[in-house]
Amino acid sequence: MNDENPPPSSPQEKKAKRHAKVRLIAEAQIKTDKISARALATLLRRNLNVLDALDKEIGTDEQPIRQDGQADHAVQILSSMPGIGLIPANVIATETDGIKRFSDGQHYTSYSGLSPTVHSSGGKTYTGHMVAQCNRRLKWAYVEAAWIAVGCSAYFGGLYRYHESSELTKTPINELYGVDNVFPRRP
Repeated sequence: MNDENPPPSSPQEKKAKRHAKVRLIAEAQIKTDKISARALATLLRRNLNVLDALDKEIGTDEQPIRQDGQADHAVQILSSMPGIGLIPANVIATETDGIKRFSDGQHYTSYSGLSPTVHSSGGKTYTGHMVAQCNRRLKWAYVEAAWIAVGCSAYFGGLYRYHESSELTKTPINELYGVDNVFPRRP
């Protein structure tokens, strides 16, 4: 299996999938007699029209971001990594503003919010949750990219499932970025 990002679905495919999910929910509602079929059909038609209008608006808003990203060398490199699409790559490149301003990886990891809190006392060291004082947009982009990589990449997905089923305290998402005890498990 290929570890690269899968090709994006066409807008028509996304719309068809969304409409199919809504139809299944509607059928379940009708079967449980919670709403009449006519009222449900009217409600669903309105909601789907709103979703389609929002998708169109989002697509229009993303166009300049996509065009700028295609011209930016840092965005091109970032978006070639599994899990990092064009929008998160733009966020990471913009919020980082040049990796050379950080003296080493530990400073960058701390700035991006991926470092665990560390407490030492009596010769014992405890690591906790991710640091709170950080660049939240950068942290969001990396966390989302990690989850997408787990879902879209056979390698990272397998690594996640292996560690999730074992007794290890380190989750594989943390290993993606070489940091311990950083990302909370999703339910």
